[in-house]
Amino acid sequence: MRVNVSAPGDPGLAEPGASGREIGVSWDEEGFTMKATFVLMAVVAVGWTARDEGEDDPAKLLAKTGITLSEAIQKALAIAGQGTVVAAELEDEDGKVIYSVEVAQGNKILEVNLDAKTGEKVNTENENEDKSAVAQALKVSVAQAVETALQKKPGLAFNAEAEVEDGKPEIEVKILSDGKVWKVEVDGTTGVAGTPKAKKSEKKDEKGEKK
Repeated sequence: MRVNVSAPGDPGLAEPGASGREIGVSWDEEGFTMKATFVLMAVVAVGWTARDEGEDDPAKLLAKTGITLSEAIQKALAIAGQGTVVAAELEDEDGKVIYSVEVAQGNKILEVNLDAKTGEKVNTENENEDKSAVAQALKVSVAQAVETALQKKPGLAFNAEAEVEDGKPEIEVKILSDGKVWKVEVDGTTGVAGTPKAKKSEKKDEKGEKK
């Protein structure tokens, strides 16, 4: 008696973008020969990258908001009670559009998540991340930087993050304007905004690489 558990190339086991190898096992018992073929599949994801998975479409997210990024920052500060905002972002978390605001409190971060439509608190999370150096270096608040950036490039702000580069604090603000994403860097000491820069499309980048 011969039993085939599975056969190489079995369409029921093959999946697009997957590769595998076969292991054959056979033994004899009372005149019966049984052969089992096991296919170990190593599934390879095609077309997925960390960048594709991590980025949200700002236009779609902004269409679902009821408050601005600046308003979200002020609400988050009120909830936190104390601290310095070092980052604020509009994002989709498990199908819910929220503003995630990072408030530096000493050497810890309190993340305040707000409903982007109503401004109500979704939750708060404590993170063991030290951004005290950034908070202490800032002479201009993230909320002020957002408003300054919007004066340079009118539109809808959806992301702002403070950091220290070469010993100098700066706040990068991302704005959706005229269907494009713009970046405006604001000096964290003087509050002066730089020239808005449009984010290059992936197609243009690819063309540039081919040349």
